Amino acid sequence: MPLSAFFSTFLMAVLIYWLAWNNGSLPILLILMGVGLSVITSAFTSLMITFGDIYNVSDALVWLAGSVYGRTWE
Repeated sequence: MPLSAFFSTFLMAVLIYWLAWNNGSLPILLILMGVGLSVITSAFTSLMITFGDIYNVSDALVWLAGSVYGRTWE
Protein backbone atom coordinates (compact mmCIF):
# COMPACT_ATOMS: atom_id res chain seq x y z
CA MET A 1 0.00 0.00 0.00
CA PRO A 2 2.74 2.57 0.79
CA LEU A 3 4.51 1.84 -2.50
CA SER A 4 1.26 2.21 -4.40
CA ALA A 5 0.60 5.56 -2.68
CA PHE A 6 4.14 6.75 -3.44
CA PHE A 7 4.02 5.81 -7.12
CA SER A 8 0.54 7.23 -7.68
CA THR A 9 1.58 10.49 -6.01
CA PHE A 10 4.73 10.59 -8.13
CA LEU A 11 2.66 9.93 -11.27
CA MET A 12 0.24 12.75 -10.36
CA ALA A 13 3.13 15.16 -9.76
CA VAL A 14 4.68 14.28 -13.14
CA LEU A 15 1.28 14.67 -14.82
CA ILE A 16 0.75 18.11 -13.25
CA TYR A 17 4.21 19.26 -14.30
CA TRP A 18 3.78 17.84 -17.83
CA LEU A 19 0.40 19.54 -18.30
CA ALA A 20 1.70 22.85 -16.95
CA TRP A 21 4.77 22.89 -19.20
CA ASN A 22 4.49 25.62 -21.81
CA ASN A 23 8.01 26.46 -23.02
CA GLY A 24 8.87 26.85 -19.35
CA SER A 25 7.16 26.30 -16.08
CA LEU A 26 4.96 29.05 -14.67
CA PRO A 27 3.83 28.86 -11.03
CA ILE A 28 0.25 29.84 -11.86
CA LEU A 29 -0.04 26.98 -14.36
CA LEU A 30 1.29 24.52 -11.80
CA ILE A 31 -1.28 25.72 -9.27
CA LEU A 32 -4.17 25.63 -11.75
CA MET A 33 -3.27 22.15 -13.04
CA GLY A 34 -2.94 20.89 -9.47
CA VAL A 35 -6.32 22.28 -8.49
CA GLY A 36 -7.93 20.96 -11.68
CA LEU A 37 -6.58 17.43 -11.26
CA SER A 38 -7.56 17.50 -7.59
CA VAL A 39 -11.14 18.33 -8.56
CA ILE A 40 -11.17 15.51 -11.13
CA THR A 41 -9.91 12.91 -8.62
CA SER A 42 -12.37 14.16 -6.02
CA ALA A 43 -15.22 13.81 -8.51
CA PHE A 44 -14.06 10.27 -9.32
CA THR A 45 -14.05 9.41 -5.61
CA SER A 46 -17.57 10.83 -5.24
CA LEU A 47 -18.69 8.80 -8.25
CA MET A 48 -17.35 5.59 -6.70
CA ILE A 49 -19.09 6.42 -3.41
CA THR A 50 -22.37 7.15 -5.19
CA PHE A 51 -22.49 3.96 -7.25
CA GLY A 52 -20.64 1.59 -4.93
CA ASP A 53 -21.93 -1.28 -2.83
CA ILE A 54 -23.47 0.13 0.36
CA TYR A 55 -21.36 -2.00 2.70
CA ASN A 56 -18.09 -1.14 0.99
CA VAL A 57 -19.06 2.51 0.75
CA SER A 58 -19.81 2.78 4.47
CA ASP A 59 -16.41 1.26 5.28
CA ALA A 60 -14.73 3.60 2.80
CA LEU A 61 -16.44 6.68 4.26
CA VAL A 62 -15.26 5.76 7.76
CA TRP A 63 -11.73 5.30 6.40
CA LEU A 64 -11.86 8.58 4.42
CA ALA A 65 -12.89 10.39 7.61
CA GLY A 66 -9.61 9.24 9.15
CA SER A 67 -10.83 6.46 11.40
CA VAL A 68 -9.21 3.06 11.73
CA TYR A 69 -11.99 1.70 13.92
CA GLY A 70 -12.54 -2.02 13.61
CA ARG A 71 -9.40 -2.59 11.52
CA THR A 72 -6.87 -5.31 12.13
CA TRP A 73 -3.40 -5.91 10.71
CA GLU A 74 -4.86 -8.16 8.00
